[in-house]
Amino acid sequence: MLGPTLALLGVFWVLPVLRAAVYSLYAWDLLTPPRFVGLANYRALARSGVAWRALVTTVEYSALVVVGSMALGLALALALQGRGRLVGFVRASIFSAYVVSWVAVALLWTWLLDPDAGAVAAMLRALHLPRVGFLGDPSTALPTLAAVTVWKLTGYAMILFTAGLQDVPASLLEAAALDGAGPVARFRYVTWPMAKFFRALNREY
Repeated sequence: MLGPTLALLGVFWVLPVLRAAVYSLYAWDLLTPPRFVGLANYRALARSGVAWRALVTTVEYSALVVVGSMALGLALALALQGRGRLVGFVRASIFSAYVVSWVAVALLWTWLLDPDAGAVAAMLRALHLPRVGFLGDPSTALPTLAAVTVWKLTGYAMILFTAGLQDVPASLLEAAALDGAGPVARFRYVTWPMAKFFRALNREY
């Protein structure tokens, strides 16, 4: 049963990675025959500082995406508790971004953020604001890419948080409200601890 999946992974992931690892040991300009240089490429990469900058950029991007999608997903899950057609429609609309392919997302946001013909540029011109190259300016490219990723992943985080929040007994929230607990206190002392408890209980059983 695992054969087809393992074959696809082997052909399209493992084999290319191994070939790339072998090619990294050569100096090759694609015009002359490759020349074996061992670890010289890696030493040059380490001296250039590119690897360190790439690591820092990756950590920054990951932090923005994880914190942003989790925080926004939790906020939406709390705001959209309850039942009804409108709530279901809003949830489905938000979650629809998650099921859209990355190719479609890239095309959509490339058009929206185009500094000349994009919809965002048109709004900025209408408000008499300066043009911003969101994807072309080094100071805004990383936050922009992180924001697009957060937009796509927030729906998935919202669904996960919604499933956890639905396990919290409504009677406990009502009792806390009757005792004078506000929305923040109810979330801090009732909703969040109970959600974590039921999540741990589901993992155990």
